[in-house]
Amino acid sequence: MIATGLIGGGRWARVIASVLRRIGPGPVRVASAGNPSAWRELPEDWVSVDIAEMLLDPAVGRVIIARRASHHAATVLAALRAGKDVLVEKPFCLTRHEAEDIIDAARGRICQT
Repeated sequence: MIATGLIGGGRWARVIASVLRRIGPGPVRVASAGNPSAWRELPEDWVSVDIAEMLLDPAVGRVIIARRASHHAATVLAALRAGKDVLVEKPFCLTRHEAEDIIDAARGRICQT
């Protein structure tokens, strides 16, 4: 089963976590460099890891990023380069240059409908 990664520990990350708990996406890996205490109490199939470990884990196929906006671009790029599907809360980045870097990294990974 593909695991979902959730990066962040603030309010929005915890809101997203509450939704994930209800929909049961399978195993979840959570990580927060700035607020690791946000993930002290976890559901049974959730595991707290560090971000680098999450991105290296081949079981994690998708990553939701809900960190400080100033960390979004670097985290999105790292996740894309690790081969993960990415969903990032807004804003997905702060500058046009970051947006162009993300678009370049995502080319070929975007689903066509």
